[in-house]
Amino acid sequence: MPARSKRSSSVRASSRRRAAAKKRVGSKKIKPRRAPEAAAVEPGGFDLMSHVLVPRHEIVPPDEREELIRRYGPLKLFPKILTTDPVVRQLGAKPGDVIKITRPGERVPAYRVVVRGG
Repeated sequence: MPARSKRSSSVRASSRRRAAAKKRVGSKKIKPRRAPEAAAVEPGGFDLMSHVLVPRHEIVPPDEREELIRRYGPLKLFPKILTTDPVVRQLGAKPGDVIKITRPGERVPAYRVVVRGG
């Protein structure tokens, strides 16, 4: 009978641990987190919007939103941003809202449609 190497027994042990961990995680139901109030900072967190690397984000008003749809087409063609995105949560945007992202040094703002996700 051939001798088992240490590596093969450690590989089997690590796969058993992964399978056991997968069972534990798979049995729990994860509830989605509710979006915080508009412009609220999470406890123990900081204001994302004041960070130097985060571009300016704002929710587009309904009249400007209609103009964007008229100019660029239906919202399903717009790039998406998830409701779980930290900036979206801080803004308090809901699915279907349009976010205007203004980056320094760029003339044309970027637009994203908020969609459920997570």
